[in-house]
Amino acid sequence: MLNENSDYERLLNYAFWLISRRRYTCFEINKKLRQFLKKHKLEGESLIENVLNRLLELKYLDDQQYAQDYVSDRIKFRPRGKFLMKKELKSKGIAPEIISAILNHIDVDEFGMVLELLKKKRFHVDSVSSPKEKAKVYRFLASKGFDKEIIYKAVESQYNRN
Repeated sequence: MLNENSDYERLLNYAFWLISRRRYTCFEINKKLRQFLKKHKLEGESLIENVLNRLLELKYLDDQQYAQDYVSDRIKFRPRGKFLMKKELKSKGIAPEIISAILNHIDVDEFGMVLELLKKKRFHVDSVSSPKEKAKVYRFLASKGFDKEIIYKAVESQYNRN
């Protein structure tokens, strides 16, 4: 029993150390804790469960808040389309219902984000006159997860002024 308590405290301290460095989802912390147990040859699924419960109790883990903050930061600092944000959140272990609720609740002006990206990347009207150059712009914006209709509309509005 003494060993189990010390293992729990080691795992909890490791989790605190991780969280002090950056935010994690429940899925990510679970994965890190499993790696820690494996590396240190410790046993205990219940240890991980107890640590996760303690972190949730202390409100150090909150997938709903994580997803909201993630989407908000993506919109402000590194614009991405809803498709890519959904994919990124899914890879971080956020539940699909949380992702849908967040993306449906937050007003994302993808058209505005596309226009900002076009300005920021300095795709000038002169340099985007050929179909080849336009295709390059389309690919760039598609790689950022924007909807193809929004991409088409934004590019046409910027580069087809006569």
